[in-house]
Amino acid sequence: MIKEDEVVICGYTLAEVLSGIKERETFEKLLKGLLALPYVEIEKEDWIEASKLIFEHQQKGKQIPLELAILHMLSNGKKFNLLSKIQIL
Repeated sequence: MIKEDEVVICGYTLAEVLSGIKERETFEKLLKGLLALPYVEIEKEDWIEASKLIFEHQQKGKQIPLELAILHMLSNGKKFNLLSKIQIL
């Protein structure tokens, strides 16, 4: 998928992945690789739509983590596929 330019990254994911790294060398290598990916900005509208999604699900008694809601809205708005092991949306 990466070779076909089918993978993009946003700031939220970049920070989330890098924040878990413990060793400097690993951090530097991973950062270099992640920065090679096309970058997608999370716009104000994406945050608003994610908040609406969370609100709608809360009204039904369901909880959605903010990170999943924003990535879901980002993928919908930009026509990207969101790959996740968690299927709650």
